[in-house]
Amino acid sequence: MARYQSIEIVPREIFVIDHEAAMVWTINGVTDEGPVSFDGVDVFQFDDAGLISSVRAFWERTSLHRRRIRRLPPHEGSG
Repeated sequence: MARYQSIEIVPREIFVIDHEAAMVWTINGVTDEGPVSFDGVDVFQFDDAGLISSVRAFWERTSLHRRRIRRLPPHEGSG
């Protein structure tokens, strides 16, 4: 896995039923190879005190998207 210079986890949807929850998220990050983004789901289980007792994360590396930044050529002047 790539080393991240920065990373942000963006929760998109959260579903809660009894002692379980699922959170759909997107990770946006920057690696040495450029910006990346991918989606996943975390599934949480909570104990009777409401504390997290387990977490499972699901994502697929093939869903990793490298965002391409279009670079414009340098401005050559207007004269």
